[in-house]
Amino acid sequence: MELAVIVLKQVAILVIFVAMGILAVKAGKITVDVSKNLSNLLLYFIGPFLIIDSLAVPYDPAKTTGFVVTLGLSAIIHLLFILGSKLLLRKGTSDNLPVERYAAIFCNTGYIGIPLIQGIFGKGAVFYLVAFMIAFNIFSWTYGMWILQKEVRLTARQMLLNPGNLASLIGLALYFSRITLPDMVASVVSSIASTNTFLSLFAVGVVCSQIDFRSLLQSRRGLYVALCRLVLLPLAVFALVIWWIPLVLPETGSVIASVLTVASMTPCAMSLSFMCQISGRDPVYGSQILALSTVLCVITVPVLTTLLTSLVR
Repeated sequence: MELAVIVLKQVAILVIFVAMGILAVKAGKITVDVSKNLSNLLLYFIGPFLIIDSLAVPYDPAKTTGFVVTLGLSAIIHLLFILGSKLLLRKGTSDNLPVERYAAIFCNTGYIGIPLIQGIFGKGAVFYLVAFMIAFNIFSWTYGMWILQKEVRLTARQMLLNPGNLASLIGLALYFSRITLPDMVASVVSSIASTNTFLSLFAVGVVCSQIDFRSLLQSRRGLYVALCRLVLLPLAVFALVIWWIPLVLPETGSVIASVLTVASMTPCAMSLSFMCQISGRDPVYGSQILALSTVLCVITVPVLTTLLTSLVR
């Protein structure tokens, strides 16, 4: 129950940041066009610095083993999400079904997952979340782009050499080579990374400011897609990892299992609307699902966390 209270408080903080983005647009202080600029800033600049900062920790054999296990499990989880999306989302229009499946498969590990997990488990737990983010980037820019592609065709180089993957390679190279960044460089990297939480959630708020939630909440299809992303697929992850990982990895297993489970509870990835734009799909429909899942996670994350922690005990 104590963990659920911490989660609820952290979600409340995230909601305040989202609300600030909504209010800024409603008050006429910024325009909704800024969301694209913020998304590009987060995707190409702040996000990579955040990954490098999370991996800039002293080398630890136990943590390294945990990281490798987490990376392998993260790949399995994404394969599970892909299979689940095909089983749960079978009917739909040819234009919307790929968007819905992308929304169900890929969760918001960067924009909401990082501040949520850092707030609950501390900065050290983000180290393991980076492994999940590496799997996310690989699957998102390969399988995700493959199912979304309509008008634009990306090359294998564009899919693999994206900002997230490049930052992961740099961060892992620094970690495994045991190279410590100079103090000034480390301070710059950390300072830029620290802006992720507010700016990412502020950007979510800007997107949400343009959504008619009354009509959106009446969309059975949208609610079902959000249910798949927020509840059904996280329950599958919980069943997969929570029981045995702490037994296999006594030192880090409980943290890893918790990180993977909480990460899987997060709403649709912010990259959904961006990916729709560059692949020729409807970004408005993607933004609607994104906004709906983001709003509903305020309820589902605390409730699901309370339920799962009670089952573990």
